[in-house]
Amino acid sequence: MKGTLDEQKNQIADKEKLIKNAENFHKVVTKVREDEKLLESHYRIGSMYKSLSKSIYEILKNAEFEDEKNFPFSLQSELEDKALTLEDKAIKNFEKCLEVAQKSETISEWVKLSSIELEGFKPSGLVAFKDPKVSIQIFEGEVLPN
Repeated sequence: MKGTLDEQKNQIADKEKLIKNAENFHKVVTKVREDEKLLESHYRIGSMYKSLSKSIYEILKNAEFEDEKNFPFSLQSELEDKALTLEDKAIKNFEKCLEVAQKSETISEWVKLSSIELEGFKPSGLVAFKDPKVSIQIFEGEVLPN
């Protein structure tokens, strides 16, 4: 994110509105119960949360912490908490994508992408997704058939 702190706050607010719209769309998709659309929805919402979290971390990384007037400690702490909350929401959406895929025995691009995203958050021995025909695990960056 670029610009002044106020401009960056506005950019974050804009992204939050996009996420809210996506969540509203997700509610509609959930009622339709079309698995592929549901998987896509969980992945895309998770990606949006991850992107917003990354943007906040970028603000924190580039902030001038020495200047308490322009970037007070309370704001730093608030942004860190918000970024962690967004990461948790991203993880939950990626996990939900895998859960829906497993229940419906569906493997798609969205499932694979969600699995890769989760690996970035939880790299230690995560069971990524299971194909009804071939069981696959992602372990330390490698795809290993069972």
